[in-house]
Amino acid sequence: MTDPIDVADFTKVTKAVMNPATDARTVAIMAAAYIDDYLGMAVRTKLPGLNSPLKEKLFGTYGLFSSTAAKIDLARALDIISRNMMADLILINRIRNRFAHSICGIQ
Repeated sequence: MTDPIDVADFTKVTKAVMNPATDARTVAIMAAAYIDDYLGMAVRTKLPGLNSPLKEKLFGTYGLFSSTAAKIDLARALDIISRNMMADLILINRIRNRFAHSICGIQ
């Protein structure tokens, strides 16, 4: 069974992302985190034998598919996303990483 989409979570993220007062760094990181969560859920729906211990081993903090990049690759391999969607997600992930790993901000 997969995790259900949390409407309250979606609403919170959408409001923050659409709020003009929210800085670009916050928007990039929040949006990418949201995409990462739901991309992981989409991938897990294609893995019927995934029990809790295996889910943690593969998708947990140190799991093989813990990174967004790994989830994007796996989603493409499982034909969950198109090549164009993969390119878009890679770009979003790169933008997120630039913001998340920049001490002084991005210009």
